[in-house]
This record gives sequence, C-alpha cells and structure tokens, in this order.
Amino acid sequence: MGAASDDIPTVAASSLKKPGYVMIKGQPCKILELNQKPKATVKGNDRLHIVGTHVFTGKKYEDTLNLTAGTGSQVQVPDVTKEEFSVMDVDGSSVSVLTAQGEMKDDLNLPKGENGLLDEVGEEVKKRFEAGEEFKVVVLGILGQEKIIEVVAGA
Repeated sequence: MGAASDDIPTVAASSLKKPGYVMIKGQPCKILELNQKPKATVKGNDRLHIVGTHVFTGKKYEDTLNLTAGTGSQVQVPDVTKEEFSVMDVDGSSVSVLTAQGEMKDDLNLPKGENGLLDEVGEEVKKRFEAGEEFKVVVLGILGQEKIIEVVAGA
C-alpha cells in the first residue's frame, strides 16, 4: 500500500471501537464487528474477533486476536483523514475537485465495489453531476490512497 507497516501506529486491541479503522491481515479495514470470544478453557486467553471491510475494495477480512499475549494484543491503526471537496468535473471514471485552498485536484476516481462496477456513492456522484447539481464529496485518505466515501449537498 502506501506506507511501510513500521510507520503505522499500534494501539491495544481492547481500545478498538466501531466505526473505526484497523489493519486486518495487513489490509486497511473499516471495523464492522468486534466480539469478545469466550475462553477455550478456564485458564484460556481472552480473545477478540474483528470483522472489517477493506477500505478501498470492500472485501471482507476477519481475524481473532489474543488479548492477553504481550504484543499479540497490539493492533495497527492507520492514520485516517477525511476532507470535503467541491466537485468540478466528472470525466469517465475520473473526478476533478476543488480544494479548500482553491486548487484543482484531478487524481480521484469514482468509487467502485468489489465487483468492479460503480458503488452507490459512485453512481450518486455521476447522477448528480449529469443533472448539473452543485455538490461536495467527502474523501477518505488512508495509507497514501484516497477514496470518495460520501456525497453531501451544496457547494
């Protein structure tokens, strides 16, 4: 992805909350489920089952962490940014937006689902632009990549 795994901060797995972000099997995921699993034996370890979807592909990932095993109880939580931009142009699958500093940003694409087709947000961006509406998009930035995750009214 964009950052070396050593550059991603770690936190105690017990501090994770929904809706947050976490690295599951080396992939940046949005947390869908956090479940404390029962101990396998009386002297067993506390375990946490995490289910998430990949931020960019939508693919589902899951893992079970041992909460009482030293570094095994630590998880990587990538830094996440969210910015709002005014949409200026949609050309094919490319989206041009205006930053808060008044500069054009041309490196965004319409978001697609795991099947390779436009997802709901991508369809909404395309529909609103074709209708001539003025609107903004919320862009999620994580590990050096960006994705449009929401459409908001007004410009």
